[in-house]
Amino acid sequence: MFWSDTMRIAGPPAQEPVATTSNDEEDDRADALELAARSLDSTSGVGYWTDYLKTFLHPRSLYQLPGVWQGQGRFGAFGEGKGLLGVSETRDDVMDRIRYWAEECDTFQGFQCLVDDHSGFGQFAADVVSELREDYPTAPALMFPVCAAHAAPSHAGTEAKRLWKLNEALSLGVMSPLATLYAPISPPSGAWGLPHLLWHQDRAFHTSALCGAALDSITLPYRLHSPCPTSPLGMATGAASMHDLACLLNGAAHCSLAAVSAALPCPGLPDERHLAEARDLRTRRRADSPSLRSSSLWTRSSTACWSPGMQAPPGHALAESVVLRGARRGGAPLQSHQASDLLDQSLMLEGWRCVQARCVVPQAMPVPLPFPGIFQSTVLRYGDLVEPEQHSHRQNGALVNGAVHSNGTSHAPAEVDCTPVLTRLAASPACRQPAQQHLRSFEGLARQMLHRWSYDRDEQADITEQLHQLATGQQQEDDWSD
Repeated sequence: MFWSDTMRIAGPPAQEPVATTSNDEEDDRADALELAARSLDSTSGVGYWTDYLKTFLHPRSLYQLPGVWQGQGRFGAFGEGKGLLGVSETRDDVMDRIRYWAEECDTFQGFQCLVDDHSGFGQFAADVVSELREDYPTAPALMFPVCAAHAAPSHAGTEAKRLWKLNEALSLGVMSPLATLYAPISPPSGAWGLPHLLWHQDRAFHTSALCGAALDSITLPYRLHSPCPTSPLGMATGAASMHDLACLLNGAAHCSLAAVSAALPCPGLPDERHLAEARDLRTRRRADSPSLRSSSLWTRSSTACWSPGMQAPPGHALAESVVLRGARRGGAPLQSHQASDLLDQSLMLEGWRCVQARCVVPQAMPVPLPFPGIFQSTVLRYGDLVEPEQHSHRQNGALVNGAVHSNGTSHAPAEVDCTPVLTRLAASPACRQPAQQHLRSFEGLARQMLHRWSYDRDEQADITEQLHQLATGQQQEDDWSD
């Protein structure tokens, strides 16, 4: 990790050892932890990102950028990180830290990079990944630029909006050629994207939690052990390496760009009867039936695009990785083999074919204590979604797992312990749309600013050429795929 604040090791407060602990003391401690977690959701309760940490960081995981200070100077644009890795001492220190952890790996797969590409960390990360590609030429580098919003805020001025577009163009033109897989992640704005969540786009606590939830599901295939351990709900399926995942998506589209779609929470899966009816309707070419839209196409209708500008129409994906975790139906968890069968049948009913890899994990995504309280009352404790007709009954009582309680208590967001998640990581021609947009506007965006950031004419021409290759589908394949 690289950051610009004064270095300090953050962790939980020291606890004095006690011989015995009463139930009251345990309850008091739990209440104190819950109160501390709730304070993170306030606008004044957080000063630095280390305020969210519950564990200690290893000193070799940190590096303090020389000459860069929190709140001092300009570091809010992609190009302002240019040259930070050019100093030999800085470059050696950063690369030594990465090599240390790479050598500690029992089975080294590659590099997963989370990048703030709307600040100077974008260019700094690009320089680091460039060094990594020289030291580890065959190791895949999966890059996930994370951002709080799909576009510049509506109240932003003209200059701020131009800077936003310039950051997007530089990120795409500089970082994507270095990555074997480049998938930007930003929570969709508006109620249509996350209809069961109530979150604030201007709060980093909310947006980072959503991005983390999506990443937790997307990266599951190469984080699973093979063979996967068994559980009462069955065994997880679909484990794959970073290299396999990158080959699936990059090889199909001959491009490193991929789009993220997610359903959080994922709705309950349809039963076999509805799927059988949907198959019959499709056979009779009645795909416009409401029954078909509401049951079999949940895999498509429940997901929203989390990659700005990369929304692909149905049937345009060339390859995709589908991850389903914690599938439920009727208020109960599904066995792994049941969820796998229902997911396969539903994907077939979408009516189009592409190379697909699917990963199914029976355990739902846990919602930890510091997770922001963004779940609406339509989400129950284990991620089940309340039907519209059932939700009306909650005016007189709380609905828990299908039962209405008469005590008049309401379902609080903090009671959500876990939630099912569906994610889709797809390579399609639609992923090139941002490159086409940025190519048209890049040459007219602040040449003076690029010179101020020390981008010479050759570098600007290289960025323009990369955007052109991405927009036209002429991107060169990397050596790692060999």
